[in-house]
Amino acid sequence: MAEKVLSQEEMDALLKGVSEGSVDTRVAPGPTGGTRSYDLSSQERFIPRRIPTLEVICEEFARMFQMSIGTTLQKPVEFKAKPLEVISWADLAKKIPSPSNINVLRLDPLKNPGLLVIDAKVIYLLLDHLFGGKGQTQSKSQGGFTRIELRFIHKIVNQIMEDLQKAWKPIYAIQISIIRTEVNPQLASVCVPTEMVIVAPFRLKIHNDEREILFGLPYPTIEPIKDKLYSMFQSEQKDLSQQWGELLQNEVYSCRLSAVAELGMAMLDVTDVTQLTIGDVITLDKSVVDDLELKVEGKVKFLGRPGVYRGNLAFQVTKIAPDEVEVEDG
Repeated sequence: MAEKVLSQEEMDALLKGVSEGSVDTRVAPGPTGGTRSYDLSSQERFIPRRIPTLEVICEEFARMFQMSIGTTLQKPVEFKAKPLEVISWADLAKKIPSPSNINVLRLDPLKNPGLLVIDAKVIYLLLDHLFGGKGQTQSKSQGGFTRIELRFIHKIVNQIMEDLQKAWKPIYAIQISIIRTEVNPQLASVCVPTEMVIVAPFRLKIHNDEREILFGLPYPTIEPIKDKLYSMFQSEQKDLSQQWGELLQNEVYSCRLSAVAELGMAMLDVTDVTQLTIGDVITLDKSVVDDLELKVEGKVKFLGRPGVYRGNLAFQVTKIAPDEVEVEDG
């Protein structure tokens, strides 16, 4: 396509317009799409929303603490990990209800602190159930906690720290202790307002009551071990599975089971039982030469002979019972 060239008359008219000011000679602003202003003093940084290994740690902690708090209350309790959140400290401080039990934690050997937040409503819910209530006690809107409440809080926080340490141990061993405890979120600052915090929320449910506990990690806290938390799940998944498997195996091996060796059984009518007297003989279904059955948790697992070992009654295993052998109760 031929390039259009202005005629002499058009050029004269353009120059006249520029000199008279009727033609705007200002440079038009360029397109602004795809750009935004940035504050170089901001502490914000890119943090992936998914931290797989930290999610595994949270799930393991939730499992442990669910058993711990259930044992304390002697009631069924549901305690589940919720998805991780990444927000600034300023935004997190706005979300923390007041009053709350806010614990600033030391995570040795990590240099920076962590944060454990327990809403006051959680404290009163647990206390009410501990003393036989149904979770109907209302929390106070202001003020601190009583001595009894503080002793109970101390017990719960210690249990949380103990279970957290166990959950972290296969990944990175940390020793958790309390630096200080606050009630007002504004007094519990662990970093500058613009610093990003990884928040691990947990849902506590007792019957129909649901409450939330928060565990916060400012990014500088985990930055020294970020390679473990970001890459370990992919590059060392096999080792991690083996570690969890060994832990589970050790827990299973330490379980206590009931083992009962039965000399035999006899079926009697109620009439026969009521007529039994001293000296009567009850014939069992086994002879003296038959192997006895050793029941583990009510199921036949081994066959063997009775005897005495070092002055104690004993059972000598002679055979492994077939898997299909099952014993009916009664």
